[in-house]
Amino acid sequence: MDISVYLLVFFIILSSSFIHSSAAFGFSVFSMTLLPLLLPLITSAAIVKVALLTITIMMVMDLWKHINFRFIIVPVCFSLLGNSLGFYLLMTVDSEILKRILGGVLVITGVFMFLTKGKLKMKKTIAAGIGMGLLSGLAGGMFNLSGVVLVIYYYSVIEDKLEYAASLQATFVVTAVYGIILNMFYGNFSAPGVPGLAVITIVAVIIGCYLGLKVLRKINKQMIGNLSYIYMIIMGIVMAINIKDLIS
Repeated sequence: MDISVYLLVFFIILSSSFIHSSAAFGFSVFSMTLLPLLLPLITSAAIVKVALLTITIMMVMDLWKHINFRFIIVPVCFSLLGNSLGFYLLMTVDSEILKRILGGVLVITGVFMFLTKGKLKMKKTIAAGIGMGLLSGLAGGMFNLSGVVLVIYYYSVIEDKLEYAASLQATFVVTAVYGIILNMFYGNFSAPGVPGLAVITIVAVIIGCYLGLKVLRKINKQMIGNLSYIYMIIMGIVMAINIKDLIS
């Protein structure tokens, strides 16, 4: 694999981890939009799982005392179920079609949430946890985008920004571990160059996360939400129009 590919992957992962750790969301949306331009979609999904696990572990270690374990147990359990179905779709269905559909969903969701300015309120109910968990798992299994759904739910029902960030990352740790297990089962880490890419992503994540966590403690919850929604809209547009078609 060309050295330039490794350098570009490093930069993408570094930028994604900085965004994620400073806003508690966005790593997969950013990285899974750009990495498939350089690597096969399945390879991109595999190394992003490694990077996502690294960054979420770092954030959980830093924010451990703020995690609401009782709240996250239902979304986590049903996210794993949805993740299995999403991963099956990733391995069997035309990924370009799925990605364009998901891009459109991101744009609609981001616009709606930005316009409501976080005024949409959901309740901490078992039904909500089950539904949002399943949806997040489905998106996570296909494109590592479980955060898109969970941000809407967690941001709506958790007031404290550190509890919100910590609980979100704790959820991601569990789903990332499960995703890595699925990728190993299907042999997605055995492709040429993948082990080296995995090492590069871990180094990039450590640097980006260290810098991003410093920003997280200095911005308020409303700003985190606004940045997340704007980011969601931009990346959704990129995914929907398929940036590969524009540069080919």
